[in-house]
Amino acid sequence: MRVAVRIDLAALRRAVDSGTYRDAEDLLAAGRLGEITPVGGGAAAVVNAGTDIPLQVWVGVVAGGLETECDCAGPGHDPEDLCAHAVALTIAALRDDFSWSSAAVPPSG
Repeated sequence: MRVAVRIDLAALRRAVDSGTYRDAEDLLAAGRLGEITPVGGGAAAVVNAGTDIPLQVWVGVVAGGLETECDCAGPGHDPEDLCAHAVALTIAALRDDFSWSSAAVPPSG
């Protein structure tokens, strides 16, 4: 059985670098986040980050913590750092009252 989890927007703001949070809000204000869809107990969307290729982003609760996957992550990327694309998706999902699973499975998993 999967149990719904509610993530707090204020806690997200405290946990993320202020520049990253601001960049995420800018992405949302510019309408660069596509439709949010449930995937594997988390939220997924496409982000048009101003590059030629839209980025696939996923955010979910895995083992009690927020986990993300984003196409922007390259070699040397610290998986503990949340990118602006994942933060934008999380903010939008929270604003839309998205129902999070407490046992999400990332697309790569």
